[in-house]
Amino acid sequence: MSGEHVQEIKSDQRAELLKNWALQQLPAAAWQWSALAGDASLRRYFRLHHESNNIIAVDAPNTSENNHAFVYIAEALQQCEVKTPKILAKDYDQGFLLIEDFGNRLLSHDLTAEQVDFWYKKASAELLKMQQARPDHFPTDYLLPEYNRERLGAEMNLFHEWFLARYLDYSVTVEERQLLENTYRYLEDNALNQPQAFVHRDYHSRNIMVLASGDSCPTQMGIIDFQDAVWGPVTYDLVSLLRDCYVKWPKEKVQAWAIDYARAKGLLAEVSEAQWLRWFDGMGLQRHIKVAGIFARLYLRDHKPGYLADIPRVLQYIVEVASDDPALAAFVSWLQEKIIPCYCAVYPEAKEWFAP
Repeated sequence: MSGEHVQEIKSDQRAELLKNWALQQLPAAAWQWSALAGDASLRRYFRLHHESNNIIAVDAPNTSENNHAFVYIAEALQQCEVKTPKILAKDYDQGFLLIEDFGNRLLSHDLTAEQVDFWYKKASAELLKMQQARPDHFPTDYLLPEYNRERLGAEMNLFHEWFLARYLDYSVTVEERQLLENTYRYLEDNALNQPQAFVHRDYHSRNIMVLASGDSCPTQMGIIDFQDAVWGPVTYDLVSLLRDCYVKWPKEKVQAWAIDYARAKGLLAEVSEAQWLRWFDGMGLQRHIKVAGIFARLYLRDHKPGYLADIPRVLQYIVEVASDDPALAAFVSWLQEKIIPCYCAVYPEAKEWFAP
């Protein structure tokens, strides 16, 4: 495409390959390029802009990213009337995608105390639609992975492997390791005893975009970052949304939202509110135990320190929610007596989160 005026990406050779590939897929024009902020994965995003047209170019190396899953899941969710980015072009061999641009407005920007009920109602409605996804929405040769005991346990293992051992430099005793194993098995049982459904697996306010609808009112939602979806516990995405790692709401409101969802899904005819909340709380514990390990790994392995500031909220969730379950009393005592003080010594900014 000689003669075009293209804003150069100051990046490595792979970004240049992506740029050249993307331009071959698009009409000749003076496309401008800009790099976008990344996420917790190894994917990178670039915006192509020309006049009123915006497109996202994705560098998703096939050695680490499942691009087939991204495409299959995007198209399956569209069959359920969930708005996911349209796939405009793809090159699986190189790990390149061109997708629809949803803009920059994350749901997290709009979650004020005055607006949160409105937005969570809409996000819950989107989740109800997502959970309508069935195997026949996918290609016949693709099956969603199961969120089985092995996967659930491997995720929680990140807590002691990355958060305790590597970030805190804390070596667990034989007794402490057994306590962790017992806790993990208990939470796995909680997850596996629930009804199973489509699970986005990272459904929270930074992966939900607020879009302009036909009348220019920003009330439509676009869903992103779903490529790791699985078939698993019905409460997983709900607790990911309502007990977001990046924002916290009063316990009473969270429980009311959770019950409203169960009612809308028709589950309260089959299970009591108390049982539903036990499933919900236990699922949140599994997720937050995992996330503490992931955030430590992002810092230590991937050199992404931005997530360190979110660990105090995650640990606070773990302590508060586990404290409501008598079966986890020993786990809570251990956290409060051993782990929280050790953590505050490593990350002094967290002390205010756990002050008496």
